[in-house]
Amino acid sequence: MDLVCVILAAGKGVRMASPVPKPLVKFEGKSFLERAILAAQGVGPDEVCVVVRFEREKVEREARRVLPSCVFALQDDVPGTGRAMECALDTLKADLGPTSTILAMASDIPLLSSSILSGLLLAHKKSKAAATVLAARVDDPFGYGRIILSPSGEVEKLVEEKDASPEEKKVRLVNTSV
Repeated sequence: MDLVCVILAAGKGVRMASPVPKPLVKFEGKSFLERAILAAQGVGPDEVCVVVRFEREKVEREARRVLPSCVFALQDDVPGTGRAMECALDTLKADLGPTSTILAMASDIPLLSSSILSGLLLAHKKSKAAATVLAARVDDPFGYGRIILSPSGEVEKLVEEKDASPEEKKVRLVNTSV
Protein backbone atom coordinates (compact mmCIF):
# COMPACT_ATOMS: atom_id res chain seq x y z
CA MET A 1 0.00 0.00 0.00
CA ASP A 2 1.25 3.44 -0.88
CA LEU A 3 -0.85 5.57 1.51
CA VAL A 4 -2.63 4.59 4.70
CA CYS A 5 -4.50 7.04 6.92
CA VAL A 6 -4.65 6.33 10.65
CA ILE A 7 -7.30 8.21 12.61
CA LEU A 8 -6.81 8.26 16.37
CA ALA A 9 -10.27 7.94 17.95
CA ALA A 10 -9.68 5.96 21.15
CA GLY A 11 -9.86 8.74 23.74
CA LYS A 12 -12.62 9.68 26.16
CA GLY A 13 -12.40 13.43 25.69
CA VAL A 14 -12.32 14.07 29.44
CA ARG A 15 -11.57 17.80 29.03
CA MET A 16 -14.68 18.25 26.89
CA ALA A 17 -16.85 17.15 29.86
CA SER A 18 -19.36 15.60 27.46
CA PRO A 19 -21.24 12.32 27.91
CA VAL A 20 -20.64 11.70 24.19
CA PRO A 21 -17.31 10.09 23.19
CA LYS A 22 -15.08 12.80 21.73
CA PRO A 23 -14.95 11.34 18.18
CA LEU A 24 -18.76 11.42 18.09
CA VAL A 25 -19.18 15.05 19.17
CA LYS A 26 -21.04 16.96 16.46
CA PHE A 27 -19.72 20.11 14.81
CA GLU A 28 -22.01 21.77 12.28
CA GLY A 29 -24.03 18.59 11.82
CA LYS A 30 -21.18 16.10 11.42
CA SER A 31 -19.25 14.16 14.04
CA PHE A 32 -15.57 14.88 14.51
CA LEU A 33 -14.91 11.34 13.29
CA GLU A 34 -16.99 11.79 10.12
CA ARG A 35 -15.08 14.99 9.32
CA ALA A 36 -11.74 13.22 9.88
CA ILE A 37 -12.70 10.27 7.68
CA LEU A 38 -13.94 12.56 4.88
CA ALA A 39 -10.73 14.61 5.03
CA ALA A 40 -8.68 11.41 4.90
CA GLN A 41 -10.70 9.98 2.02
CA GLY A 42 -10.05 13.15 0.05
CA VAL A 43 -6.34 12.31 -0.29
CA GLY A 44 -7.04 8.91 -1.82
CA PRO A 45 -5.64 6.48 0.73
CA ASP A 46 -5.44 2.77 0.02
CA GLU A 47 -6.83 2.17 3.49
CA VAL A 48 -8.24 4.09 6.46
CA CYS A 49 -7.59 2.63 9.92
CA VAL A 50 -9.46 3.99 12.94
CA VAL A 51 -7.92 3.37 16.37
CA VAL A 52 -10.68 2.71 18.92
CA ARG A 53 -11.04 1.98 22.63
CA PHE A 54 -13.50 4.08 24.66
CA GLU A 55 -17.12 3.35 23.60
CA ARG A 56 -15.62 1.18 20.88
CA GLU A 57 -18.91 -0.10 19.45
CA LYS A 58 -20.39 3.39 19.02
CA VAL A 59 -17.23 4.74 17.41
CA GLU A 60 -16.95 1.76 15.06
CA ARG A 61 -20.63 2.12 14.07
CA GLU A 62 -20.11 5.77 13.14
CA ALA A 63 -16.93 5.01 11.21
CA ARG A 64 -18.64 2.21 9.25
CA ARG A 65 -21.56 4.51 8.48
CA VAL A 66 -19.17 6.97 6.85
CA LEU A 67 -16.73 4.48 5.33
CA PRO A 68 -17.85 0.83 5.38
CA SER A 69 -14.41 -0.36 4.23
CA CYS A 70 -12.41 1.16 7.10
CA VAL A 71 -10.44 -1.14 9.36
CA PHE A 72 -10.08 -0.88 13.12
CA ALA A 73 -7.20 -1.16 15.54
CA LEU A 74 -8.09 -1.73 19.17
CA GLN A 75 -5.93 0.24 21.59
CA ASP A 76 -5.36 -1.61 24.84
CA ASP A 77 -5.34 0.04 28.26
CA VAL A 78 -1.93 1.61 27.73
CA PRO A 79 -2.72 5.29 27.11
CA GLY A 80 -1.14 7.72 24.71
CA THR A 81 -0.67 8.59 21.09
CA GLY A 82 2.46 6.48 20.75
CA ARG A 83 0.64 3.39 21.95
CA ALA A 84 -2.30 4.14 19.64
CA MET A 85 0.09 4.21 16.69
CA GLU A 86 1.72 0.94 17.79
CA CYS A 87 -1.72 -0.70 17.81
CA ALA A 88 -2.50 0.70 14.35
CA LEU A 89 0.82 -0.49 12.94
CA ASP A 90 0.27 -3.96 14.41
CA THR A 91 -3.10 -4.10 12.64
CA LEU A 92 -1.70 -2.82 9.34
CA LYS A 93 1.73 -4.49 9.29
CA ALA A 94 0.83 -7.14 6.72
CA ASP A 95 -0.26 -4.44 4.26
CA LEU A 96 2.57 -1.96 4.75
CA GLY A 97 5.61 -1.90 2.52
CA PRO A 98 9.00 -0.26 3.00
CA THR A 99 7.88 2.83 1.06
CA SER A 100 4.38 3.15 2.51
CA THR A 101 3.34 6.58 3.72
CA ILE A 102 1.32 6.68 6.93
CA LEU A 103 -0.78 9.78 7.51
CA ALA A 104 -1.69 9.86 11.21
CA MET A 105 -4.21 12.33 12.58
CA ALA A 106 -6.39 12.90 15.60
CA SER A 107 -10.12 12.55 15.12
CA ASP A 108 -10.93 15.82 16.86
CA ILE A 109 -9.75 18.39 14.32
CA PRO A 110 -13.05 19.48 12.75
CA LEU A 111 -11.57 22.13 10.46
CA LEU A 112 -8.93 19.84 8.94
CA SER A 113 -9.54 19.50 5.21
CA SER A 114 -8.40 17.26 2.40
CA SER A 115 -6.63 20.23 0.81
CA ILE A 116 -4.54 20.77 3.95
CA LEU A 117 -3.69 17.07 4.06
CA SER A 118 -2.84 17.06 0.33
CA GLY A 119 -0.46 19.97 0.85
CA LEU A 120 1.17 18.19 3.77
CA LEU A 121 1.63 14.99 1.75
CA LEU A 122 3.09 16.96 -1.16
CA ALA A 123 5.57 18.72 1.13
CA HIS A 124 6.45 15.39 2.72
CA LYS A 125 7.17 13.76 -0.64
CA LYS A 126 9.13 16.73 -2.00
CA SER A 127 11.33 16.91 1.09
CA LYS A 128 11.91 13.14 1.16
CA ALA A 129 11.67 13.38 4.94
CA ALA A 130 11.28 10.33 7.13
CA ALA A 131 8.49 12.15 9.00
CA THR A 132 6.57 15.37 8.54
CA VAL A 133 4.57 17.24 11.19
CA LEU A 134 1.77 19.72 10.48
CA ALA A 135 2.38 22.70 12.73
CA ALA A 136 0.54 25.94 13.41
CA ARG A 137 1.70 29.24 14.82
CA VAL A 138 -0.89 30.53 17.29
CA ASP A 139 -1.20 33.67 19.40
CA ASP A 140 -2.10 31.75 22.56
CA PRO A 141 -0.42 28.33 22.66
CA PHE A 142 -1.75 27.41 26.13
CA GLY A 143 -2.80 23.77 26.25
CA TYR A 144 -1.03 22.75 23.05
CA GLY A 145 2.08 20.64 22.64
CA ARG A 146 4.97 22.82 21.49
CA ILE A 147 7.27 22.09 18.58
CA ILE A 148 10.83 22.99 19.48
CA LEU A 149 13.05 23.65 16.47
CA SER A 150 16.81 23.36 16.17
CA PRO A 151 18.81 26.40 15.06
CA SER A 152 18.66 25.02 11.50
CA GLY A 153 14.85 24.85 11.62
CA GLU A 154 14.41 21.10 12.00
CA VAL A 155 12.10 19.58 14.61
CA GLU A 156 14.18 18.94 17.70
CA LYS A 157 11.38 17.73 19.96
CA LEU A 158 7.69 17.87 20.74
CA VAL A 159 6.87 18.82 24.31
CA GLU A 160 3.44 18.75 25.93
CA GLU A 161 2.19 21.78 27.87
CA LYS A 162 2.48 19.99 31.23
CA ASP A 163 6.10 19.01 30.52
CA ALA A 164 7.23 22.32 28.99
CA SER A 165 9.76 24.56 30.70
CA PRO A 166 8.84 28.24 31.17
CA GLU A 167 10.95 29.06 28.08
CA GLU A 168 9.28 26.33 26.00
CA LYS A 169 5.84 27.59 27.03
CA LYS A 170 6.62 30.85 25.20
CA VAL A 171 6.95 28.98 21.89
CA ARG A 172 3.96 29.69 19.63
CA LEU A 173 4.62 26.84 17.16
CA VAL A 174 2.24 24.04 18.14
CA ASN A 175 1.56 20.44 17.24
CA THR A 176 -1.73 20.00 15.35
CA SER A 177 -1.83 16.23 15.90
CA VAL A 178 -1.32 15.50 12.17
